[in-house]
Amino acid sequence: MNLQITPEKAEICGIFAGDGTLYKTTDSGFVLEIRGGTDEVLYYRHVKLLFENLFNRKIKILKRKYKGGFTIGIRLCGKLVMDVFHNTFNFPIGKKSRTVKIPSFILNSKKPEIWKSYLRGEFDTDGSIYIKKTGNKNRYKQPVVSFTSLSYTHLLQIKDLLDRLDFNSWIEKSNFRVRLCGWSTIKRFLKLINPNNERHWKRVKRLMPRIYAEVA
Repeated sequence: MNLQITPEKAEICGIFAGDGTLYKTTDSGFVLEIRGGTDEVLYYRHVKLLFENLFNRKIKILKRKYKGGFTIGIRLCGKLVMDVFHNTFNFPIGKKSRTVKIPSFILNSKKPEIWKSYLRGEFDTDGSIYIKKTGNKNRYKQPVVSFTSLSYTHLLQIKDLLDRLDFNSWIEKSNFRVRLCGWSTIKRFLKLINPNNERHWKRVKRLMPRIYAEVA
């Protein structure tokens, strides 16, 4: 496998950091899963294609029932999965929510496209966009982009990438989030990061139609 640094691999790492898990089975096999909501079918077609190109194999989109309800996603098995995601990308095996970190090849890259691609994958899976009311009697509306992670190291690293791209963001440690806000800031974020998850664009269209018309 060619593990040359590319924007596609950086986006895959962001996707895995947000919605992925890597675990070992009782028969010493390795399984990687990426799972999302059943309203993300179009997005998971994009995810499927990225992983098919990475591993050079066909992958199915699966619908499964878990304790919280139904999910859709992809599943890959084999030693190569472990070699790539654990040995190369340095993602942990097993529970990762409090320990996940951005791979060093992304942090050490000097290419903004690599940073943007990681943030795109992370935002598409663990990000949100919404309107917050502020000011006296909540007279003003402020758009907000938020990244969520239980790993404080990960939050610091996400903020670092945003800083490199000249975004003014802050960490809310108690809420496990990195946030940025402001009409011009959010417009620039959407234009620069260009999310692939349709659920974000649906919210932008509904809550921020003027921005949607300019950047979608």
